[in-house]
Amino acid sequence: MSYIIAFVSFSDSAKEYPVQCFRTDLKTGDEVLVRKTDNQMIAAKVSLLKYLNWECSATIECRKDECSLDNSGNFRSEEHTSELQSPG
Repeated sequence: MSYIIAFVSFSDSAKEYPVQCFRTDLKTGDEVLVRKTDNQMIAAKVSLLKYLNWECSATIECRKDECSLDNSGNFRSEEHTSELQSPG
């Protein structure tokens, strides 16, 4: 089975990390939110998309512009009503 793997970089590092991507509408340069294994969300930028037979532990949750911060500093998805945890 092939998976879309997005290689993303975070603002604190130039290193690229592979993450699971279930979205088919993303492209290089898109800003996204990645859900890490500890359930925290972190903003990232898509560097590359590939079809690979990998299972990654982190997953792209949504585009950054599809959510907003609530009064507590947690991300809220505009598309879904679920609350997304922000880091720290």
